[in-house]
Amino acid sequence: MLNSEYTRFDNMKEGTKYTQPVLVTSMEGCIARNGNEYVKFKLSDGKSTIQANMFDFSCGELELAGIGQGRVAEAEIVRRGSYFNIEEIHPSEDPDVSVDDFICKAPGNPEDMFEGIITMMANNVNMENEEEFKLWEVADEILHIYKNEYMTSAAAKYIHHACKYGLLYHSYRMTVAAEKIAAVYPDINSGLVVIGAALHDIGKLREMETDELGETEYTPEGRLFGHAILGVTMVNEVAEKMGCQCNMVEMLKHIIASHHGKCEYGACTVPALPEAVAVNMLDNLDAKMYQMEEVLETIEPGELSKKVYGLENSTVYKMPA
Repeated sequence: MLNSEYTRFDNMKEGTKYTQPVLVTSMEGCIARNGNEYVKFKLSDGKSTIQANMFDFSCGELELAGIGQGRVAEAEIVRRGSYFNIEEIHPSEDPDVSVDDFICKAPGNPEDMFEGIITMMANNVNMENEEEFKLWEVADEILHIYKNEYMTSAAAKYIHHACKYGLLYHSYRMTVAAEKIAAVYPDINSGLVVIGAALHDIGKLREMETDELGETEYTPEGRLFGHAILGVTMVNEVAEKMGCQCNMVEMLKHIIASHHGKCEYGACTVPALPEAVAVNMLDNLDAKMYQMEEVLETIEPGELSKKVYGLENSTVYKMPA
């Protein structure tokens, strides 16, 4: 197990050297302007990831020394402003740490969150209504077809929920909130908004690939089309296969297509349903709350954080206890 005395990347002070275990999630050989080789690392401390450079070395040299992707290493790291440099690195010999200690994961039990989403969808649909029943059938089938990917994928490459189980955690919290929202606003169909929250990001399973370390890369179709279009396509495929095309399924597709709110933010169209507005707002809320939660862990009570890019360059204040 990782020693709690190790300093997290976010808490490292500028100019101070830290020697501790890290997980190498990627390595890339580069050439500096002066023609010298250096290696660009991506490292994880189990809570966050950073990019760090090691100068005057090549990937080949480091690999011969036992340093590689997916391996735990002991590194000497120095923070220089927003940059990190590695001065020394060698394979970790600590028997008490493992790769799993360093994989960034969303909180919560994945199986419990998945089953929670399945239960909330069923509880909020009127099964006696043919349209709603077909909507539930399609949604339940999609989640079981893609269960493994849905449970393990990150929700993003950067900014928010960019970790293993990130998509599941994001969707679960939105689904819980959607159920509450439906109880407040009488014009919202509870089944549609809950299912919309659960499936709004389903297209990310084709937009990105998440490896066993929680690292993500965009797929070619992800780059070409984006997850809103891919999500609508996935719903279409399952609905057609099941013979469940109906108006409620069309409304689900609209929620997925519009969940970013504005076309300049990546939406295919703007929300035209109360349920679509709710999902858009909940998506934005959960993304911002997740980022705030991460920042609050790095500051002391009574302190203000530095500006946070994903929060429109605003700062976060931690209230005194």
